[in-house]
Amino acid sequence: MELEVEVMSREIVQPSSPTPDRLRHYQLSFLDQIAPQVYMPFILFYPEICVTEANKIKASHHLKESISKALTYFYPLAGRIRSRSSDNPFVDCNDEGIPFVKAKVKCQISDVIKDPIPLELNKLLPFINIYDAVELPLGIQFNVFECGGIGVGVCMSHIVGDALSLVAFVNTWAAIARGEKELVLPEFASASLFPPRIRPGYNPNIPASIPQSIKKLRYRRLVFTASKIEEIRGKYADNSSSNNPKLPTRVEALSAFIWSRFAASTEDEDMAKFECDEELLAYIAPKAY
Repeated sequence: MELEVEVMSREIVQPSSPTPDRLRHYQLSFLDQIAPQVYMPFILFYPEICVTEANKIKASHHLKESISKALTYFYPLAGRIRSRSSDNPFVDCNDEGIPFVKAKVKCQISDVIKDPIPLELNKLLPFINIYDAVELPLGIQFNVFECGGIGVGVCMSHIVGDALSLVAFVNTWAAIARGEKELVLPEFASASLFPPRIRPGYNPNIPASIPQSIKKLRYRRLVFTASKIEEIRGKYADNSSSNNPKLPTRVEALSAFIWSRFAASTEDEDMAKFECDEELLAYIAPKAY
């Protein structure tokens, strides 16, 4: 169904504590230099949290407060991305903060979860066009549905992190929101492992003219139920070793996990095989296609 989303407010959330001067300059790695200029979308749905106006205000304030604390540990996400095509690409960790958008969705949360449409889900995210926020590492949108349920849309730039980085941030944020004291903190050292390189004439931005081969790529959106996520995480956590860290712990009260374009960059023939994989399909909620 077509979503009618009304933006109520936009503000900036900054870290609760200033970033030390010695950490002000976060150098991007070679992998960051060549990463596609896209935002990884992540939407969390929670039912019947904001059934009253007081609940909405309380939930919004609690989210912003916990985000602010989480940004202290994930300080590059509150900065601004500078030129990454040069020999010294970096993030200016200036504590400018991240966009926090509050929006009202004129439908029930069940309408979205039962029959999600990728293009409509974009309305629940703070960034739609990647060129609207080239320098921003992170953005969050707080969506309130008519039923009182909420959808928290998160977008992280692929330039500063991968999917696991996004999950790590969300889990730390959730742990802080729950009042936990023992946190798994990140380490920002990718540039020491993959030093940036000078690449004359290289432009990492998406070309204006898309090659015909790229146009043939297929996109799919998969919807995983919370119980299936736990099953997947449990499976890989059991098989992990000291050299392979476990997947992050679960985010509490998660009712659905939607990741748009999860299976991007797949040809028609490969996608047909992908859709027939019984092991994978066992983890996907009904109507995921």
